[in-house]
Amino acid sequence: MARIEYLSESEIKKFEKAPEFENNIERNYYFTLPSSIHKQALTFGNDQSFIFFTLIFGYFKATNMFFELSSFSSIDTKFISDKYQLCTFDSKTIFASRTVQWKNK
Repeated sequence: MARIEYLSESEIKKFEKAPEFENNIERNYYFTLPSSIHKQALTFGNDQSFIFFTLIFGYFKATNMFFELSSFSSIDTKFISDKYQLCTFDSKTIFASRTVQWKNK
């Protein structure tokens, strides 16, 4: 019996990729942390951890899914850095090195 394919390869890749927001209004909606969570996130110790958490929070809020760090958008990273007045960094380099560190443990 033939196997049914519900999604094409390109649809699967799009499904597994973090959402792409159209504009800063959408980004502001998804990346605004509730005050109690924001206070807790401030205790993470550094700007990178705060940004990672905010990205994960926003993407989950938008899709109810978690995504690989490598699919996080540098535009979203910059938006969060600006919104919360945090240090900016090269997200692709940091995300790649964090993934490698995690896989090697």
